[in-house]
Amino acid sequence: MSAAANRPPDWSNLIESMFQSLESLTEPVVDSLRELLESGRKVIDCAETAILIPNAVGEELKFLVSVNSKPGVAQIVMNMSVPCDGSVVGCVYSTGQMVAVENPEEFYPEVDRKTGLKTKIYLVSPIVSGEEILGVATFVNRPDHKPQTAFDKSDIEHSRHLTDLAAIGLKQYQNAILQRQLLSRELYQTAKRFVSESQLEKFSPMASTEHEIRTPLARVLNNLQAMSRREQEMVADLIGVLASHYREDDFSY
Repeated sequence: MSAAANRPPDWSNLIESMFQSLESLTEPVVDSLRELLESGRKVIDCAETAILIPNAVGEELKFLVSVNSKPGVAQIVMNMSVPCDGSVVGCVYSTGQMVAVENPEEFYPEVDRKTGLKTKIYLVSPIVSGEEILGVATFVNRPDHKPQTAFDKSDIEHSRHLTDLAAIGLKQYQNAILQRQLLSRELYQTAKRFVSESQLEKFSPMASTEHEIRTPLARVLNNLQAMSRREQEMVADLIGVLASHYREDDFSY
């Protein structure tokens, strides 16, 4: 028998490969949102556009996607966060009210400072799903070769349509994050059965619950994951009955 046949399996590398595959679950969704912004940039005729979403505690907004007129800008802003307090995007996220301004004075200047851009006209639209505000979309400046005319009613209407579509993408993004969290935790717990904790130490942040999505759906999925197939089918039937009884267009109480 060869020495290779007696060599113990490299579980650590295999587990790392599986964790990396889980990390990539969100990539197709982000790519889809980037394509949406690329199209939106042409429809609204703006130079810069981005989608920002809240961090885990909701005190800051971070860039999820950014499409820009100059190379390198997206890489810069993707490492930035904008405080909700004292910023236009924070105001729009907190209130759900769209803002369109020229030469804004009260906005977070760090983005311009770090990117070298100069915000002249600014349109910020909330991304809303039902009663939940998922994030904001920003549209900044006209292309350099065009007059910096203010965003008009047509631009505002187009931004509403774009954010309606972005809301679908962000719900999909949330679901992908949630799926990644659930599977990462399950992978970690399974690996603990036959891999030492010292070998798993580098994977613990991936399975951490510190920044997990805490929503009713997340709680339901967490509980469902621990149930048998028969129990899951019973829960699905119960939810179907409740959904049928409490349809939004049939509130009779």
